[in-house]
Amino acid sequence: MSNSRQHDVTTGSKRSDDPQQQYYSRARRSSQQKSDTLEEISKQLGKKITDLQDETRIQRVILSELATVNATLLSKCRLLEKENAELWNEIFRIKGPVFPNEITDIFIDFLHKDRASLAACALVCKDWLAGSRYHLFPSLTFNNSSSKRQSNLTELIDHPLCTFKLSVRRITLERVDNHQAADGESWLSTSIPCLSEFPSVTALRLVGLTPQIVQSSLFAQLWTQRQFLEGIIKLNVHKSEIPLDSQYLLEHFPNMTALDYIAEAILIFSPAGHVPLYHPFAEFLLVSLPEKWRKVSLTFPRSVWGVGMKRWFRLLRRTPTTVDLTLYEVRDADIPVLAECLRLLGPTLSSLTVGFAEERSQTSFYTSNILSRNTNLETIFLFGSLFYDSTRKGYLESLRNAPSLLSSIPNAHLRRIVLAFVFGDFSGLPVGGTLLPSSVQEDICSKIDELLAPSSASDSRSSRFPQLEEVVFKLCPPGGAFSVGTGKDLMDQVEEVWGEHFPNVTASGLMKFESEVE
Repeated sequence: MSNSRQHDVTTGSKRSDDPQQQYYSRARRSSQQKSDTLEEISKQLGKKITDLQDETRIQRVILSELATVNATLLSKCRLLEKENAELWNEIFRIKGPVFPNEITDIFIDFLHKDRASLAACALVCKDWLAGSRYHLFPSLTFNNSSSKRQSNLTELIDHPLCTFKLSVRRITLERVDNHQAADGESWLSTSIPCLSEFPSVTALRLVGLTPQIVQSSLFAQLWTQRQFLEGIIKLNVHKSEIPLDSQYLLEHFPNMTALDYIAEAILIFSPAGHVPLYHPFAEFLLVSLPEKWRKVSLTFPRSVWGVGMKRWFRLLRRTPTTVDLTLYEVRDADIPVLAECLRLLGPTLSSLTVGFAEERSQTSFYTSNILSRNTNLETIFLFGSLFYDSTRKGYLESLRNAPSLLSSIPNAHLRRIVLAFVFGDFSGLPVGGTLLPSSVQEDICSKIDELLAPSSASDSRSSRFPQLEEVVFKLCPPGGAFSVGTGKDLMDQVEEVWGEHFPNVTASGLMKFESEVE
């Protein structure tokens, strides 16, 4: 038997011991395995390619559908643009390009001090012509001062080239009483028929119209100018015998929101001093004022001789349920009228300013519990109790009313109290200049301090006004011979007095200082 070969009795096959043969054998087996692996990878890649081709076909179909939808939308958009353009062309053909009046007025208000710019704007656009003259002709007065003036004015208004009628915003009908004035009421016969020529008027002033004029048939023509009256928003009645009745005024001025009424004269008592006369505003304030009236101002002479005027009553309706009311120089005789007015305002009253003309009116104010219905009051300003004599170092008698006034204020929602502090030299005051004794002053100031201070756990003190956020002492100058100075030095003196007399309020941080003194 040869050495190079052996017969395998176990398998019955031959096994070569030649290394080259063994290498070739292993190479063939490895090649076979790799071939199988490559074939499997090739199958998987082929499947992936097929899947991607299917997805590509689907995406192409979707993109084609989207392109169709987009083309449809673009077509509709072009049709709409064409229709819109045709519509605007038709509008411009009918009306022409026009600026809204509101925009025009804004430009005019901005430029009204620059006459050259206004003139240029008026030349550029016809619609500016009337508006640009608003600040040149804002108001017009018809009166009896001169028959020639009245004739010339009427002739101007009737002229076909007159354009300033569109610019007038306020008209005054006034009767003047002088030696040059025209006799009778003939001026009304030419004035009132002209009112319909002024479509932009929103304010009407009636000045010095006597009962004879108001009751005349000529003046009655005013009530036939319905379009003119419906445009009136602000009415000013100055010493004219126009009935002060809310229903009467609503009937004739249905869109009015602001009323300023100045009475001719006022007498609360007869010359004998026994029989009280009728209060000029009693009937008006004893009924609820219309909610559409946002501003109401009532004024009358300061004295029975009519020397000087005072705006006695001013109402500002910020919202239908929020009213600010200011009362000036309230007298004792005014309290019954104001009590009914405040009752009608009820919880709508949010802010109240009261200036008292006398000590008796303060007493009547708190003894009648006049604010009992005004439960939503948030701010109150009181003037008339705190008068401090800087020379004699003490308060006047009016201080006695302060604690009772504060106690009469509804406390549920009150957030701000302003107390006018009049600081001056009152030693020469003929009436009412008496000082309180020192012990009485200390006791009253202590009560005021306790009423205004917040609650304190340390001394078991409860606050009269739990929602109070600010107590303002406002320095008011007495004026004239009673004034004692101005500037920071005066303010320092006053703050020292406040800190000494109202320590709890000062320590609480609620106290604020304001001044009307420069």
